[in-house]
Amino acid sequence: SRLGTIGDFQSPLAGIPNHDPALVSLEPAYPILVFDREFQNALAHHWNFGLQRPVPGGVNLSVVYVGTRSVRLQRQRELNEFFRDFASPFSNIRNMRRFNSLRNVRQFESSGSGRYNALQIRANRYLRRGLAFDVGYTWSRSDDNGSSVFGEELSTENWSVSAYDRRHGFAASWVWEPRLPRSWSSRLSAFDNWTVSGVWRLRSGLPLDTRQSEDPTFTFVRVGRPDVNAPFQALDPAEIRTFTLSDGRTLTGRFAFDPTIFTAVAPTSFDE
Repeated sequence: SRLGTIGDFQSPLAGIPNHDPALVSLEPAYPILVFDREFQNALAHHWNFGLQRPVPGGVNLSVVYVGTRSVRLQRQRELNEFFRDFASPFSNIRNMRRFNSLRNVRQFESSGSGRYNALQIRANRYLRRGLAFDVGYTWSRSDDNGSSVFGEELSTENWSVSAYDRRHGFAASWVWEPRLPRSWSSRLSAFDNWTVSGVWRLRSGLPLDTRQSEDPTFTFVRVGRPDVNAPFQALDPAEIRTFTLSDGRTLTGRFAFDPTIFTAVAPTSFDE
C-alpha cells in the first residue's frame, strides 16, 4: 500500500530518506477548534404588527412594524488566552499564552445575541387607467455582538450596530401604458399601444468599522480599534485633500471622512 512505502502508523515518517526529526514542527498550523459542551442551536423570535387600508386613487397603503430577537448565536472564545510571564520582556508579548506551545485554541459557544427592528411602508396599485405601481420604503436597524455568518467573532465583541445593517431601503416597480386619443391612433399607429416599465432600488451603505492592525488588549485577534480624538466629520469625496496622520504620514486623495480624528493605540508596557 501507499502507507507501507513511507512508514506505518507508529512511525509514519520512517520511510522518508534523510529525514531529520528536528525539522518537523509539532506546532499546529491552524487554530484548534472545539465546541462548548453546553452549545445550543440559535433561536430567533419574530413578531410584526401592521395596518392596511385603501386610499383615493385605487391605491392600497400598508404600514408594518417588524421585530426580531435572536439568542444563542454562535461565537468563539479564545481558550489559550494571554498569560503574564514575568520572566519575559514586554517585546515577547505575542508569545505569552497559557500554553506557549500552541497558538489559537478557539471554542465555539452559543453566547451571541441580536435584535432587529424595522418600519415598512408600502403603496401599490393595480393597473388602472394605464398605470400600475408598487412602491416600498423600509427603515430598519440591526444590532448584535457577532455579525459573522460562521460565528467567527470572539466573545469579547461589544454590542453594536451589525456589520450588515442598512438603515434605509427604497424599491419601486411601475408599468405605464400610454394611449393616444382615438382621433390620432389611426394616423399615428406606430406610436400607440406601447408599454413602459421600470424598476428602481436605492439602499443606504453598510456601517464603517475602523480598525488598526495592532491589538492592544492582548486577545490575539490581530486587530484592534483606534482612539477617537474628535467628532466624526463627513467630507465630500469629490474634492482632493491632504492630511497628516498621527504617525507622521501624509496622505493625499479623495476622502469620505477626516482620518486625523483616529489615533492608533500601541501599548508599550503591561500597565497600559
